[in-house]
Amino acid sequence: MFMKLIVRVGMILGLLAVAGCGTPAVSVTQGGFFSPNPAARLYAIQQAGNQRDQTAITPLIELLNSDDSAERLLCITALERITGQRLGYNPYARPAEREKQIQAWVHAYQNGSLDTP
Repeated sequence: MFMKLIVRVGMILGLLAVAGCGTPAVSVTQGGFFSPNPAARLYAIQQAGNQRDQTAITPLIELLNSDDSAERLLCITALERITGQRLGYNPYARPAEREKQIQAWVHAYQNGSLDTP
């Protein structure tokens, strides 16, 4: 009798694990630019560039200050695809230099001087 109970409990625990009672995985296509999932952020950045999405310019400029150099590189690549410009931004520059370059992007965007191809 005791052995049957152990087997049943084991089967129930196994079924619960297979059924995924834990936290569901987040798809890289969900979450967008400010997702806690780095893969989702990179996906959103790449999609914005591929689609030349002008509505994505503001979040892309914000992400130029990311701690992740891959994110910064993808952001400037996406911005270049959207606007045709880099404005001297170097994703590998030191933080103080990048801040100046980001301000150039902010200024150009606010003044409407970003031409889009």
